[in-house]
Amino acid sequence: MAICVDMQTRVTALAEKFKNEQKRFYYVTPTSYLVLIQAFKDLLDKKRTAIDTIIDKYTKGIDQLADAKREVGILEVELTNLLPELEKAKTETAAKIVVVDAKKKEVAETTKVVSAEEAVAKEKKQKSDEIQKDCEYELSRVMPIYNLAMRAVKQLDKNDITEIKGFSTPPPPAIAVVRTLVLIFEKPVIKKGTGKDKTEDWWESGKKHVLNSALLQNCQDFKKDEIKPELIETLRPLIEAEEYKDEKLQKASKAAFGLAKWVRAMVQYYDAMKIVKPKQAELAEAKSTSAAAQKLWDDALNELRKIEA
Repeated sequence: MAICVDMQTRVTALAEKFKNEQKRFYYVTPTSYLVLIQAFKDLLDKKRTAIDTIIDKYTKGIDQLADAKREVGILEVELTNLLPELEKAKTETAAKIVVVDAKKKEVAETTKVVSAEEAVAKEKKQKSDEIQKDCEYELSRVMPIYNLAMRAVKQLDKNDITEIKGFSTPPPPAIAVVRTLVLIFEKPVIKKGTGKDKTEDWWESGKKHVLNSALLQNCQDFKKDEIKPELIETLRPLIEAEEYKDEKLQKASKAAFGLAKWVRAMVQYYDAMKIVKPKQAELAEAKSTSAAAQKLWDDALNELRKIEA
């Protein structure tokens, strides 16, 4: 309080001096004294709060240091107890390192084996793929022809067969087509005449045994993969003859033209399959070899994974 009184007194003296020198008034009242006291109280409260906070922090810090010291003491005891186990672990680790080094060599050897098996498997797979591509290429050449011929047959109907069968004097192209059909479906050939004059009547054979309501379905169901080589060699000169040309067949009969396409397709399919079938057999063998090589690779790879693990 003495400080407050002193401050009030000096401020009053300064106010008087200010008035004398500057001719201006500065009033020092009892209220000013009370405001001074209140300001001092407020500052005192703030400082006390700040100091209490700092004291609390330091107290907590000291407590935490004490706890840490206790924990360090516990850890030191545990560490002392663990030292023998650590030495034991070091010894065991050294022994395991020896085993791991040996296993690494085993992994390296097995990796060589796996790499060799992989190279073989890839080579076999590549060969199999190449053969398969050859097969697909050869089939891609003939299948459009075959499918076109089948569409030509499907476009015919019973009336077309009746039309060609109804020729009183059949044109040579129609006879040529019927002859090839009799040969393909292995129907008996009617023979006319006697002795040296005996001739094969392909037209009558065709009318009796081939040109019927079942012909179109028979063409569709024909087992093209079972064609005999002797039949193809018999058909080949016939379908290359003048009467078998498209322009003459078209003039002769719609049915003859469509059926001739089918006959040609059978010969072309056989020629293509002469190339494809050996390749298919080779492909089957290559796939089997590739699968065996792949299995060896997979087994070796699995073994390597186990060793690596």
